[in-house]
Amino acid sequence: MATEPKGNLEQVYEATTPAEIVRKQQSYPFKGWYSVVVRAGREQEAADGFRHENVLAYWPNQAEQILVRNHLHGGHRRRVVFRPIIPGYLFSPIADIDLFWFAIQRIPAVVNIVRVTGGAPGVVTNIEIDRIRKIETEQNDPPEVKVPHRHKTGDKVRFAGDIHQDLLPGKIERLLQNGRIRVETPLLGRLVPFDVWPHQIEAM
Repeated sequence: MATEPKGNLEQVYEATTPAEIVRKQQSYPFKGWYSVVVRAGREQEAADGFRHENVLAYWPNQAEQILVRNHLHGGHRRRVVFRPIIPGYLFSPIADIDLFWFAIQRIPAVVNIVRVTGGAPGVVTNIEIDRIRKIETEQNDPPEVKVPHRHKTGDKVRFAGDIHQDLLPGKIERLLQNGRIRVETPLLGRLVPFDVWPHQIEAM
């Protein structure tokens, strides 16, 4: 009588196939996201570094047009720059762990990852990332004129429309010159800055 083979087909495949082929990038939704701390003002450089290392990274940003001097023809011209929505941070999904750890050692703009009590990597949930993506979408559709508001430094606020509190309420850290407001909100046990428009937050 023939005996049944032990293990399933996937185990057999993994045992007979080189690790480089077996390794697969996990598809969305991911199990979670690492929060990566990067050097101030070098968020885009860090995101480009992850892309160069073939590691997924999410950098929440806002496109903004600025006027720059045209040295060749005189006058000014418009140029698009990208501003971070969460200064000093980007997020990388939990997928190919080996590639991720190799990448953060090679990218100069990366400082470290956020860790929680005990030293384990902190994990941002898919729900929190979806909420950040919504904030980013609204950031890239800014009001045509400055909207008057009564927000001031030190006020406790929450993100407008966040009825399920996917992101915890925060406190206004400063009013920025470009009309946005920096709100510090708890994420993975630390205060993380969000640069948002006045209509994106509401007083508590």
